[in-house]
Amino acid sequence: MQIKEIVIYNKKGQKRILKIKEDEVNIITGKSGTGKSSLIDIVEYCLGRSSCKIPKGVIRNHASWYGVLLTHREENIFVARENPPGIQKSTQFAYIERGKNVESPENIPQTNSTNDEIAVTLSEILGISPNKNFPKMGHTRNPLSANIKHSSFLCFQKKEEIDSSQVMFHRQAEQGRIQDIKDTLPYFLGAIREDELALKHELEKEERLLRIAEITLKEAEMLKGDEISQSISLVEEAIDCGIIKSEIKNESQTDRTKILEKVSIWRPGKPTQFNDNLEILQDEANELTKKLSLQDRKIRAAESFANELTGFSSEMLHQKNRLDSIGIFEHLSQKNKECPFCKGELEHKIPEIESIKNTLKDLDEDLEYTIKERPQLRKKISNLKRERETIHSEIQQKLKDIEGVIQSRQGLLEERDLRFRQAQVSARAKFWLDNVRLTDETSQLKIDVKKRSEKVQELRRELDEEKKQQRLNSILNRIGEKMTRWARELKLEHSEFPVRINMSTANIIIDSEEGSIALDEIGSSENLLGYHLVTFFALHEYLRNHKRPVPGFLFLDQPSQVYFPKDTEFDDMKEVLDEDRENVLKIYKFIFKRTKEIPEFQVIITDHADINDKKFQSVINERWRDGMALIPREWIEG
Repeated sequence: MQIKEIVIYNKKGQKRILKIKEDEVNIITGKSGTGKSSLIDIVEYCLGRSSCKIPKGVIRNHASWYGVLLTHREENIFVARENPPGIQKSTQFAYIERGKNVESPENIPQTNSTNDEIAVTLSEILGISPNKNFPKMGHTRNPLSANIKHSSFLCFQKKEEIDSSQVMFHRQAEQGRIQDIKDTLPYFLGAIREDELALKHELEKEERLLRIAEITLKEAEMLKGDEISQSISLVEEAIDCGIIKSEIKNESQTDRTKILEKVSIWRPGKPTQFNDNLEILQDEANELTKKLSLQDRKIRAAESFANELTGFSSEMLHQKNRLDSIGIFEHLSQKNKECPFCKGELEHKIPEIESIKNTLKDLDEDLEYTIKERPQLRKKISNLKRERETIHSEIQQKLKDIEGVIQSRQGLLEERDLRFRQAQVSARAKFWLDNVRLTDETSQLKIDVKKRSEKVQELRRELDEEKKQQRLNSILNRIGEKMTRWARELKLEHSEFPVRINMSTANIIIDSEEGSIALDEIGSSENLLGYHLVTFFALHEYLRNHKRPVPGFLFLDQPSQVYFPKDTEFDDMKEVLDEDRENVLKIYKFIFKRTKEIPEFQVIITDHADINDKKFQSVINERWRDGMALIPREWIEG
């Protein structure tokens, strides 16, 4: 995978294209502040980086979308992402288009994907197979799957990284990045098999099948010694629960086996269903109970009324008898001016005599009514009690009916329990027969266990961490040989000693006679630049020759900066010391030579230097001086 174009769309829909040549060195030279260093940020953002690191200012103020036209084998892939608006650090709005003749769109792309989807698609296009680095026992971090985002540490060298004494790889200074490099570099180099994840899954499956086979064999061997006792017990249970008759022939193991074969195919008849009116009877009994309670209340009310009536009539009779004893009823029949006691004529009438007479008359009538009503009330109470007895009898009958239904149901439940027990015995008989057959096949089971055990051991050897480490060491040794040879070609300090990549630190190390020399002990910026270059070119030579799934480009930002005084601009190399000018040219000649040697490999360089050298001049894509820059002047002025 290489880059054909880097594209920017402004907010008016205008398009800026930076053409990049395949399989060659591409140089964009120019002054500071023209956007050279931002090219790495743009490409990395388009290839799936989560956050946008393009500096705020002219580029972010005028860009609407960023895009990269890629080529991979015979296919073009255009990917683009929206410039994050405002203070946002990222956006999921993205675009991707694939095809043999695909070009960058003339107008602003219309979102058809997300950043996450693009990362997955590009990983698949590169051929990054499903992979996962599992931490060693005792480590708490999660397994990590390598994807195109992780390949960026092999493809970019920013100006603060290219001659760093602290870090070798892109973004290595970020938190957690060293571990990501250590986890994914073995995969990218091919030390981890492409099918390792599939092999891990196959190993898990084979280990599970081996455990099952071992358990089956163990059970078969145990059952082999218990066949007779278990068969006797099962036959007795089958007789006890009624599956077979007790008089059946049961003398030999052959007899018992035949019996249990019949037991194993036993099937229960259709179960009897509950078909009764228990719920209806219970409802009727409840209604009768309510009716009985109502009848009791009626009887109590009638009896209470009868008692009160008896007391009332007794009191009235008592009063009447007292009045009768003095003949007041007779006297009251005389004239009002006649004294009822002495019969003498009164001077005045007795007040309200008529009223007293009426009251006494009412008293007499009430007394007569109560005497007359008493038998009727007693009769009504008797009727109420007879009705109560009838209701009570009906309740008793309902309760008997309910009890009968419950007993019937209990019988059905017992029948079901028996059927369940019979089914259990039948199932156990089948299990016994199956295992008896297995005991006759223990030799085959042992063969199966042996084969599965051998398969598991084979897979474990394939996935052995020590073997994987040996493959990685072998690869790193071969890469280290190239690094050492090229370090000597550049006449770097300490190059008389072997140099190699140290995976424990994700850095390089030089094995001198006096001990190891780490990157931060190598010395000058010129030396550091040289060791960075030999490391990355050696890595890419191996990656390309072994067709590993890593993009086939290396993006270098300002490799000549170590020879320029800080904050100084040079349009050409005339003002640089002859020795430094020769060293810059030596570095570029090294880059040209390695790029030509490595197949399907592209180098993109952004630099201040503009060397008056035929080869150098021939690979310059654009010069960003005299108003030329990544963002066109008319975008800014217009």
